[in-house]
Amino acid sequence: MSLHGLFAGIGFLAGAYYGTRLYRNRGFDAALFQSVLTWALVGSLLGARWLTLPAYWIENGFDAGELVNIGGNYSILGGFAGGIAVGV
Repeated sequence: MSLHGLFAGIGFLAGAYYGTRLYRNRGFDAALFQSVLTWALVGSLLGARWLTLPAYWIENGFDAGELVNIGGNYSILGGFAGGIAVGV
């Protein structure tokens, strides 16, 4: 695991903790907020991986096995797109 990934995870957990506290203090349903965060995390990881695949396939040819390979490259914009699409 890279330091970048470690600190991204720590930042996500810190933001989730802080956001949950804010939601709870303002009288909102914290469980609903955490559910949206969980699905947004899943969407961002899938989007970050899957939106790099077209560039990979252009350079190396189509390989369907890359859809499930977690060891490849990840795209920050794909992560944003996936997280927003699933979180909304």
